Amino acid sequence: MHLDLNGWTALIAYLAGPEYVSQRPATYPTHSRDGHPLEPATDEIRALIHEATAEYLAHAGVPEQPFGVDWEISLPAGVDEGRLHEACMAAHHAIDPNNGRLAAQRMLTALREVLAEPGRG
Repeated sequence: MHLDLNGWTALIAYLAGPEYVSQRPATYPTHSRDGHPLEPATDEIRALIHEATAEYLAHAGVPEQPFGVDWEISLPAGVDEGRLHEACMAAHHAIDPNNGRLAAQRMLTALREVLAEPGRG
């Protein structure tokens, strides 16, 4: 499953770890969610995306990711994108949103549980 290029998914990729995640050259959207064409991402826009992602990760106590990459996550059989995001969102929203490190810890626990669910591999 491709993870969109943003802080939330970069955090998921970091927490899931290398056994589930692979890095690839970043792709930038060419169309909006409603199908309208977008201008190509300039170097300035790419830098802004990277900076925003780095700030989000730093708030969670996670190292900055390399510039110009995004992520693919390999989910075990029976675990889909909805289940993954549901578990992460529940963990994240169960605490004070200003405590990024605690949110990351709770998300890590939730991810480990989802990725290791019995009968899912």
